[in-house]
Amino acid sequence: MSGFPDYYSEGVDMDGDGFIDAQVISMNYDTNGDYIVDMTATGIDYDLDGVVDNFLYSADVDMDGIFDTVAFQSDYNGDGTIDYYSEMRMIDTDGDFISDTLVFSEDLNNDNVFETVELYEGSDLDTFLNQESLIDIFNNEMEFDGGETVEGNFDPDSQSIDYDTLVGTPGDDMQHWEYQGYSGPCALYAQMFAYEELTGNECDINELIEVATENGWYTGGGTSMEDMDKILEHLGLETDLTYGNDIDDIINVLEKGGKVVVAVDGDEVWYDDNDTMFTPNNPNHAIEVIGIDYSSGEPMVILNDSGSPDGQGSMIPQDQFVDAWQDSNCLMVEAYL
Repeated sequence: MSGFPDYYSEGVDMDGDGFIDAQVISMNYDTNGDYIVDMTATGIDYDLDGVVDNFLYSADVDMDGIFDTVAFQSDYNGDGTIDYYSEMRMIDTDGDFISDTLVFSEDLNNDNVFETVELYEGSDLDTFLNQESLIDIFNNEMEFDGGETVEGNFDPDSQSIDYDTLVGTPGDDMQHWEYQGYSGPCALYAQMFAYEELTGNECDINELIEVATENGWYTGGGTSMEDMDKILEHLGLETDLTYGNDIDDIINVLEKGGKVVVAVDGDEVWYDDNDTMFTPNNPNHAIEVIGIDYSSGEPMVILNDSGSPDGQGSMIPQDQFVDAWQDSNCLMVEAYL
């Protein structure tokens, strides 16, 4: 790049506990040496390991003084490799020097092949752009909002737990958690957790992947929402897959001794990231809900999340969970012996 970047780094207390728990890095670039900033980049290191987990870029690709492209990349599993890339670009299709079409492209596994390419123009473009976050980005007003992240993990040995206000058996259930690593069978892991918790029998995830693949319930890239109960049925459990549920439905299942698997937007679970900016209404992850803790001022939903290395009994605010769950129209799989 031609110009030297204007760089700054700032520690952020994301959960309001008085301690720095993330690092935000921001850079402005002059890529063509004309002393005008034409690209900005903001990165967030969520776990303070020195490796940036998410990067957001905005750029003036055609050098007309207007920022017309936004790109986002993320290392979801913290292995130092980018797992996801998406891009939005405003273009002028009729040569009148006014951008009239937005191209949204999404590479779900960073293999340089876009699985999603969408065009927005006319009234559809107005609707898509009528979001304050998007307007800020295209006006080059990139500000980190200090949103919430996972609020720690359930500790069954904590003296502060009021078991009279605790729904479910998270202390027992979290013992069956496993981290999936760099792979896509989150729905199979969540079902495996539920089966092991209900029966006390251990499963081999590789055998479940083989069964699911043979039956078309897993394609290598993931599991469709309609197939999120198939492994549990295969293993002999009673299941019910429904949409349009709410927190009371989850509570009812857990209080009856059942187990709950849901489809969510992983970004909103992990980062409290409202992803209407990049993946509108995109349920891209499956997790098991193992409890709800009402002992503090804010209800906390307790998860077994195979997609996060810290997903064993991870806890997030109930409102944050519901926001992530709504992207799947609140799909819930309930399972019983």
